[in-house]
Amino acid sequence: VGTRDIAGVHLPANVKFQSPTYSAVDSGEAVEPYTTEKMMPGGDLPLTECFEIMKVDFNSLQELKRLAAKEPHPLSVPAVKEGTLDTIMVWFVLQLDDEHSLSTSPAEETSSHWKQAAVVLDNPIWVQVREEVVLSVEHHKSSVSVTVK
Repeated sequence: VGTRDIAGVHLPANVKFQSPTYSAVDSGEAVEPYTTEKMMPGGDLPLTECFEIMKVDFNSLQELKRLAAKEPHPLSVPAVKEGTLDTIMVWFVLQLDDEHSLSTSPAEETSSHWKQAAVVLDNPIWVQVREEVVLSVEHHKSSVSVTVK
């Protein structure tokens, strides 16, 4: 087995490297439905109020089984500002107990090292105030996808 030296590390020749933006088109590999970004206060213009797309009780085996078999569900959200909708930002709040939670929200006072998921739309849309933005939310094995209908 051949080896190669990369940055002082000896690796087997069969080790493959790929870009984090690698696209697995037609390869049978799973493609992540989102990228990640660190939202900065004042850096983005939210066109809707924050809304919940999914709530999961990880302590309930029955709920986890239901989630695994769940079909995509539609969600309608009114726009509160006019503008071009090009990205849907997603984060989570993990409720640890009655008093403590861990949030990756960009609005949290104690910023975590986690970034928010950014679902970049292939075809951005123009929305007007009070227009309903219809989304489809779907759980996959290890991710959640959000698409605009």
